Amino acid sequence: MPKNKHEDEIVANLAGGRAIVHVAKDVIIFAAIDRPVERNSIPPRVVNLDATHIGVLFGASEWAHSC
Repeated sequence: MPKNKHEDEIVANLAGGRAIVHVAKDVIIFAAIDRPVERNSIPPRVVNLDATHIGVLFGASEWAHSC
């Protein structure tokens, strides 16, 4: 196989940033802040799991196949 020929690759965009949680007497305040890991990366994804839970997704979030 020639050296310059690439095999199929999987490419991922990374979600990076910070999650901040402030807990006070009667309220919980939540924030997700974008801190790019690499060019064209996306902020952390925030998901509503149910009425009392949320999730923050960091890391590989968008996958693509390159030939």
